[in-house]
Parts: sequence; structure tokens; C-alpha cells
Amino acid sequence: MTDQKFATLKRKLQQEPNHADVMRYFFDHFADHQAFIKMSQPVSDEQRQKAIHTMLLINLQVLLGKPNVALINPFVLAVPKHRLLHGAFLTEGMSVGAFFYFEDIDSGLVGVSGGRLGDQLLTARFTLGLLPLSTE
Repeated sequence: MTDQKFATLKRKLQQEPNHADVMRYFFDHFADHQAFIKMSQPVSDEQRQKAIHTMLLINLQVLLGKPNVALINPFVLAVPKHRLLHGAFLTEGMSVGAFFYFEDIDSGLVGVSGGRLGDQLLTARFTLGLLPLSTE
């Protein structure tokens, strides 16, 4: 897992108009790659956990068009060297989702598909603004 891939992901997040292409890059170059998983660690900071959970609920309500969305087993991991938070989740309708967020530029992307959505990938960019920059 090279620094260049992280830089490319960050650049795409900031400049690519097609959210789905950015999420595909994340899936193709990060999501299930062993090197990425090994450099990731669980986030224990309650503020970060709560901010991500709130962001997921708000965006999923909009993306899925449901006023109440229940998350199943959401988790948040961090790659401190790159100031990156990322994770995955399921919804009660068995939609599968993932997200990533760069703390230093306060920008992230969430994507959800599956369940009643079929193969369709719905995405939304987000900022958190509430999080202090990590000192980890």
C-alpha cells in the first residue's frame, strides 16, 4: 500500500465529479487489500465514532429515502499516518455500505448498495467539521 495510492484517493475525492468512480477506486485499491487492513486500527475515540454514526444515518436516510434507517454492525477504523477514517456497515434492509474520510481535508464519501437496491451504488460526499484534527 503506497503513499501514492492514498494521495490519488484524496485527489479523486476532491476533484472527481463522479462519486461512484471515487468509491470504485477505493474498493479496487483499498477496501479488502491485506496491506490496507493491516495498517488500519479500530477507532476508540467516542467523538469520532458518534460523528461518523450520525453522518451515516443522515446520509442513508437521504440515499435510501427512508426516515428511519437502522445500522447493523457499523465499524470505524483509522489509518493514522494518512489521517484516514474508514469502515463498513449493513442496514436493516441488508444494504451493504462503506465510507472513507480524510481528516486533514474534512472530506469523505459514503456508498451503499445491495438489498432492494440491487447492484445500484448510491453515494454521497460529506464533511464532518466537528472533529478536531487527529494527533494520533
